[in-house]
Amino acid sequence: MIKQSINLKLLLSTLIITSISLSYANDSTKNDSGSFFFGLFSSSDSEEFVNRPVKINDTTYIDFNTGQAKDEIYEEEQLQPNIDQQNTEQQYTDQLLNENPYADSRNSSKDSVSKNPLIETREHKTKFGKHDPYYGKHLCGNGEYSCIKIKKSDTWKSLFPNDYQRELVQRLNRTNSGLWNRSWLLVPNTFSKDYLKYSPLPAYRSDITEKTIVVDQKELAFGAYDSKGELLHWGPVNPGKAGTKTALGSNFKVYRKGGANCWSKKFDSSIPYCIFFNGGYALHGFHMPGYPASHGCVRMNNSDAKWLNKEFADYKTRVIVKDINS
Repeated sequence: MIKQSINLKLLLSTLIITSISLSYANDSTKNDSGSFFFGLFSSSDSEEFVNRPVKINDTTYIDFNTGQAKDEIYEEEQLQPNIDQQNTEQQYTDQLLNENPYADSRNSSKDSVSKNPLIETREHKTKFGKHDPYYGKHLCGNGEYSCIKIKKSDTWKSLFPNDYQRELVQRLNRTNSGLWNRSWLLVPNTFSKDYLKYSPLPAYRSDITEKTIVVDQKELAFGAYDSKGELLHWGPVNPGKAGTKTALGSNFKVYRKGGANCWSKKFDSSIPYCIFFNGGYALHGFHMPGYPASHGCVRMNNSDAKWLNKEFADYKTRVIVKDINS
């Protein structure tokens, strides 16, 4: 009887201690749930952002370190000449270039280009609706770009079976979404292997003397500049829409980062590779329709957000957000 009484007391004591521990753990979790962001923000921030596993696609066919199309993509697609034909070296090169402008690795060049066949086979678009929100109308017919009409049956894959060319055109149209609501696309008249050629931002800025990320809301693009003012990489962005515009400023600083699992509790949404630079405003990977559409953050391709997060942005890296009218 005495043993049973002692055991009962021990059981009750254990339950009480466990209850207190769980209560404390819950409170502690609320205060420290942001530790995956390296402990660089206050407990109030942890109410909005958490670490939640999510599967994302950050595939890219551009080598961000060189600004070039990835050579291995073209090596896989390389077409061989007909073995029955006795081609000279020049004929062999011409055949490869005609079939695939980037296939001949023996004569690869930064400036290798090919004509875009859609320019000649598709009707051009020159008139747009008053409220057409998509980027690129001002570039149509300027000698370097054209705007082509697309059909309801078109897909990105059917229009651009080449992976690099498809990604390039998506970036030029500032989108990573489907073609469902579109009637036209901005396309280059020629495809170059040199991705940096298509940057809407200057290749050099003398006013930049530290590592800087520039967000240009007029061009719907970001640029990553080194401390010498040289452009290392650029990509498309979709910033805040009317009513929830992205904060403007010329001297923001990166103050916290999250990984692939960065999640917004406020909007119950994945914001992979988030890079916060002003309060709740962040650069992060997300769906981009091709025009300003966010709640204030700067949306970009997952691959761009990952590169900025892992390879470029440090804490206190400068961020400039330009006005749409500047």
